[in-house]
Order: sequence, then C-alpha cells, then structure tokens
Amino acid sequence: MSAQAEWDASLTGEISTAPHTLGGFIFEWHDEYWKSVETEDSCAEPSSIEDLAANTAALLSDRESSPFYYNYSDPDGAPKRTGAAKCTYKAHISCGNGNNTYQDVCGYFLWASPDGYVNEAWFGLNRVTDCGDMVGSGASASHHLTALTPRPALKAITSVYGGAGDVAASQTCEQLRPCWACVTAAGARDTANGACNSECGLLLNHVNTDNSTATSSTGANNSTATSSTGANNSTGGDDGNLDIGAATSSTASAVTALLLAGLAVLLSFA
Repeated sequence: MSAQAEWDASLTGEISTAPHTLGGFIFEWHDEYWKSVETEDSCAEPSSIEDLAANTAALLSDRESSPFYYNYSDPDGAPKRTGAAKCTYKAHISCGNGNNTYQDVCGYFLWASPDGYVNEAWFGLNRVTDCGDMVGSGASASHHLTALTPRPALKAITSVYGGAGDVAASQTCEQLRPCWACVTAAGARDTANGACNSECGLLLNHVNTDNSTATSSTGANNSTATSSTGANNSTGGDDGNLDIGAATSSTASAVTALLLAGLAVLLSFA
C-alpha cells in the first residue's frame, strides 16, 4: 500500500499546486470486489473460490499436470489461452469466477501504473471487511454489513492539504452491529421516527439547543453502516466528520431522520 500512498499523494499535490487545472478525483473510496470480473486477465473455466486452495496447491506441486498451468517460457509466442482452464497470460487461476464476495488478485496491463499492472479491486482508500451480517440468505442475500479500515494513502492525501495526516480509525464490526441489527429489524417509518437512535449513537431528540456539541451516551460514532455495495455509509461521528450537536435541534433532527429513513427504505427492498 506504500506505492498507492506515494502515487496518490504525488498526483494530488500536482493538482493542488497547478496554476490551471479542472481538478481531479481519487478512485476509489473503498475496495470494489466486483472489479475482478470481465475487464481483467482471466480463465475461461476459472477455479471456484471453494476449490481455490486445493487447486493452487496442485498447481504449485505439479504445474504441468494442473489444468490451470500456463506456459510462461514464451508468453509472446504462446496461444491466447492454454490448458484446460484456458487462462490468459498472467491470469490468476480464480480470475473471472464471478464471486463478488471474494477479493481476487485479477488485473491487467497498464503502462501508467507503478508496476505496469493494475488490480482495480484493491484501489480503495479504505480496506473493506465483511462482518458476515447480511439481509436474507444464500444467493438472495444482500446489504452486507461491512467495516472500513483507512489505508496509508488516506493519511498521505490529508497531509497534502496541510492536515496533520491523522486519520481516525473506523468502527469495528462489533461496534457497528447493534445499529445494523436495529435498523434491519425496524421498518422505514420506525427508523425515521428514532427507533434506532440509541443503538446508532444518534441523539435525535436530545440535540443541544445552545449549539454546543452533543455527545453520544454510548460513545459510538454516528454511523448507519450498511450498503449493498460493501460501503460503510457513515453519517458522521465523534471524529469531526459531522457534528450533529453543532446544528440547531430542528435542522439536525431533519437531516438525521432523512438519512435513517433512506437507509431503512433501502433495506426494505432486500
């Protein structure tokens, strides 16, 4: 991750000091597991994730007899796909399996990248940890509870703009789970009316009217922590992202209610 931090900070610095620029954006906020399909080097018949360990062991022990073996001795003159698995050059044996719950190492050549090869599933400023909680089960499961862990790149970018480079640690799965359990169990109406304020650390009906900072009795950051794409949709927190207590009671209540209502509506489709 050191190369990511170095390159992101360097490019951000170029944008911030350029005399004329339209700006830029960091791609991306968190790792995107689904980026390991279709665009990368792949195998026509990839190994399943369930059999990946056994197939990798077989490949390492006797690669010529493995269906996932690719002849690297003459990559330029080799066929497009070789072996029973029909893998392209440099393709990992699980690439193209379509399992979006697994963070694969599939990639493709790109001359502009630090090592000439990119893996888009690992581009995130934050690492994603699947907490194992989801709505539904089996193939129909959706809205996974995930936790985010900041990478060095996030700290490096804050330093470019004069910050101290301090990046607060995100909440863990254990810290997020009470809010998740309450919101997924409550309906949209009850959630919007404050049913999960305590579990989610949101004092919707107890915001200070003197514009002073409100503090959660649970000490937890204010987070809704759920997404169908694996993102941790944080609505603020004690780290200064969003100080609910700094707004008036009516404004803070309306904003927070809207955010929670939107979350509950999304979950109702699961």
